Amino acid sequence: MKRGLIALSLCCMAPVAHAQLDFGLRAGMNLTDLNFKEFGESQTWEDIANGDRSVGYHFGVYADVNLVFLEIQPELLYTRLNGSVQATDANTGQKTTEDIGINRFDIPLLVLLKPGPIRFGGGPVYSVLLGSSSDLLDEGLANGTWAGQIVAGVEIWKISADLRYEFAWSDSADYFEVSGETISVNSRPDAWVLALGFELF
Repeated sequence: MKRGLIALSLCCMAPVAHAQLDFGLRAGMNLTDLNFKEFGESQTWEDIANGDRSVGYHFGVYADVNLVFLEIQPELLYTRLNGSVQATDANTGQKTTEDIGINRFDIPLLVLLKPGPIRFGGGPVYSVLLGSSSDLLDEGLANGTWAGQIVAGVEIWKISADLRYEFAWSDSADYFEVSGETISVNSRPDAWVLALGFELF
């Protein structure tokens, strides 16, 4: 009985004993839809709609706890999301497009399976929203948001390349401010992300 318990304990401890901690740099691009929905009534704008997906970027650092075929990967990234909203002026009928950029710190915590050079998995992402490039949205941003990521990629030598899909779990913005008028809004961005990593040590 004792020998069986010892053998079981050694089997459970084996992955931990072989754990390797790595650190590296991460950078890449994102293709984002800011997903503005549920607009409130407005005397300034009408026929408000989302613009096309826009390209943004991210860069930062990551750590990688490697447990044989399993990786636990926390990251700290500065991210820029770009998007737009299209609207028709309620008074003149003129159509305008407002470009909007959102700056934030992202903290993903990913759990990845790694059979050979292929890796796949996912996990939650907490984002601290820093501000917007547009006065239209800046005051209405949430302080922090939650999202999820699904990840598929490859890792060869010290280089990794991931394709990720990110979907929001909470609202990024509550309202617009246009010419002193407050317009309620619901924004839950989704993004396709190309993430490249380089292991430093």
